Amino acid sequence: MSIYVLNSAYLIQANRQSIVDLSCISHAKMMIENNNLVRRCNFSKDQLILKKMEEINGHTIIFIDENTYISCQYDDFVLKVFYDEKGISGIDYLTKI
Repeated sequence: MSIYVLNSAYLIQANRQSIVDLSCISHAKMMIENNNLVRRCNFSKDQLILKKMEEINGHTIIFIDENTYISCQYDDFVLKVFYDEKGISGIDYLTKI
């Protein structure tokens, strides 16, 4: 019985982590689309979203546009969403040292 409960707890934790990660990717995608449009159409630089903070599932997440990727930092994790002028080109998931 205890193994079943432990496995259920791990599944619940994994589900929560997935929700946070997918939310990070969604926010990063919005930043990428906005910033690519601003850069491509020569809009005012003050319309760029270079840094923002969001609260997702109890985690404070910091999003920073590093020009080739969006860094999503929270707790001990960094999710890097790489992009080019066409959109998302890759994702890298790291643990902070």
